[in-house]
Amino acid sequence: MSAKKGNFPTTDLDTKKEVAKIGMATSLAIVTATSVYMKNRLMKNLHIGAGFALIGFSVWHHMLYQPSKAVKSPLPPRPKPKTLALGHVYTEVILKEKASKRDVRLLKETLGNLCKESGTQAVHLLVDTQLIKELEIWQGFVTLLKEDERIAKIAIFGDETLPSGELLAKNVRYFHTYLEAKAWAS
Repeated sequence: MSAKKGNFPTTDLDTKKEVAKIGMATSLAIVTATSVYMKNRLMKNLHIGAGFALIGFSVWHHMLYQPSKAVKSPLPPRPKPKTLALGHVYTEVILKEKASKRDVRLLKETLGNLCKESGTQAVHLLVDTQLIKELEIWQGFVTLLKEDERIAKIAIFGDETLPSGELLAKNVRYFHTYLEAKAWAS
């Protein structure tokens, strides 16, 4: 147990618990012994000081028995069931007015993670285009849909005027209502 200048030596938890117990026992003995001589000023001050020490050692002793707040390691990954296979995964995408190219790239990563977690290779998408205003974002999204082989079915509802000719190789349909699009895609 060597200490550097300005640092206290480190001790193990069991040693700290023993020191706390000895401190509690000693201060309790002093409180008990001085309680008979309370009329003497020195004994009264010693009694009060020992009482505070007893409280301090008791709190310290209590804190030593609390579970440590060490960083817990993340849970191990769930094993994928070998007897269950999903045919496809259904998800919804809402293209908003302020969508960016970064959002499209993030969607591609998210779809990859979704397939990986579910153990499937097919995704059915429902795409809400009601809020999209920029054709450039739609074109980036269409490029993603066209290139991503995991996307098997695409239901689009909202703005029917958005060009989707590049998606003809995919199973794509436009719908007027959300419920129709969801029923077809899921």
